[in-house]
Amino acid sequence: MAAITSTRNRRVVAARKLLRRRGREQAGAFLVEGAVRVAEAAAAGFELAEVFVVPGPAPVQPALPRGVRATEITPEVARALCDTVTPARVVAVARREPVRLDDLPSRLGLTLVLDQVRDPGNAGTMLRSAVAAGADAVVFTAGSVDPFSPKVVRSSAGALFHVPVVCEVRFEDAAAALRARGAILLGTDPAAPAALHEEPLSGDVAVVVGNEAWGLPR
Repeated sequence: MAAITSTRNRRVVAARKLLRRRGREQAGAFLVEGAVRVAEAAAAGFELAEVFVVPGPAPVQPALPRGVRATEITPEVARALCDTVTPARVVAVARREPVRLDDLPSRLGLTLVLDQVRDPGNAGTMLRSAVAAGADAVVFTAGSVDPFSPKVVRSSAGALFHVPVVCEVRFEDAAAALRARGAILLGTDPAAPAALHEEPLSGDVAVVVGNEAWGLPR
């Protein structure tokens, strides 16, 4: 297959639309950068609709899942697909199925709820922390950053692929669904007298983190 050299190529144009939230929602897909992360997404069950590779001295094909066909692109095309100063040599289009509150397990030991968290780096860091803590689900309420944006995908360091993520739900609906599953909602506050990891938590708990500027609504 011939290498793609133009940013106007229809496949590149389609992939570039995924840099925007509306494009991701319409296509039911998102971008994954880097050979390791692409392989991780595939191993987690995400379908790879496209894989683009910039040729270089070190081969990246061995890091990709077996059977994946990669299309070579130029560095210029890679820059058009990435929003970083130094683009990755591998960029993939991964498909995803939306996860609804009703799709979550009937029992949830630990859930992280991000209520109007806007910063991609913060969201990615909390996704990593949630997976490390063994969370069963992460919920992003309406008004939060899109967890499938390139910046959140990068900052989550692959954690996004390993936990069910519910997006764009009202806080009231998320709270009702979690309480119906027996979870206790625990609101976080920077002025709280105790740290979360110091508390002897037991049972099913949903930890709720609010917006960076104003925290949780009363």
